[in-house]
Amino acid sequence: MKKLKAYIPTVLAAALILYLSLLREPRFSMPLNGIVPHADKLMHILMYLFLGFVVANDTYRLTGATSLRLFIVCLLSIIAFGGAIELLQEYCFPPRQGEWLDLLADAVGAAAGLALCYKFVHQFRHSL
Repeated sequence: MKKLKAYIPTVLAAALILYLSLLREPRFSMPLNGIVPHADKLMHILMYLFLGFVVANDTYRLTGATSLRLFIVCLLSIIAFGGAIELLQEYCFPPRQGEWLDLLADAVGAAAGLALCYKFVHQFRHSL
C-alpha cells in the first residue's frame, strides 16, 4: 500500500496528460501554430518533462535510489506510455492522429524531466 501511495502524483500527472491527449478537439491552440512549424511538439516536451520529473521524484522518495538502471527503466516506461497514447489517438480517437515526432518529443521531455529531478536530488544530497 505504501508503494501505491508513493506514486499518487505520478498517476495524477499521467491521467492529466492522458485526458489532454485524448480530447477529440483540443479546446485551445498553440499561439505559435502557423508561425513556427511543429510548435505543438513544445507542448509534448513540456508535458513529458513534467511527467518525467514527477516519476523521478516519486521513485526517489520510495527507493532512495538514483541509478542509471532506474533512470532507463523510468524513461522506457514513460516512452511506452507516450507510445500507447499515440496509438490510441491514431486508432480510437479520430480526428486525433498519432505521430512519430510527437513520440520523439515525449521522449525528449521525459529524459529532460528525469535528468532535471536527479540533478536536483544529487545537488540537494551533497549540499547537506
